[in-house]
Amino acid sequence: MPVGVGIVAIRVPEALGRIALRALDEQRPKVAVGPVILNHLVNAVEFIVPASPALWPGSDIVRLDGRLNSTRTVRVPPLGCRGSGREWLRTPQAAAGKRPVLTDPHHLARALATARGRFPLGSPIR
Repeated sequence: MPVGVGIVAIRVPEALGRIALRALDEQRPKVAVGPVILNHLVNAVEFIVPASPALWPGSDIVRLDGRLNSTRTVRVPPLGCRGSGREWLRTPQAAAGKRPVLTDPHHLARALATARGRFPLGSPIR
């Protein structure tokens, strides 16, 4: 999946990502959740979101683990199965003739903040 100028991948530790995904599902009013990958190779969850300079600075980057990275693609598993140590937690969804739905980065930032709050102070995830 190409990423870069308009789309970024946000990688977080698996425990944090699973809680954030639950928080996204629980947000009211209901919010759309875009593609989410569970990456078993690095025990992480990867959210594919539109680039948002206000939250993730830069216009031609991929943001992974809080670091800037020059990668231009994210490996994705085949739809409907696991592949290469990755599996879909949320598959890409699109209406006929439309672009796939992506998670709003502001909603993701709020969900990640909520998730971090569920870990004790001093935890490596906080």
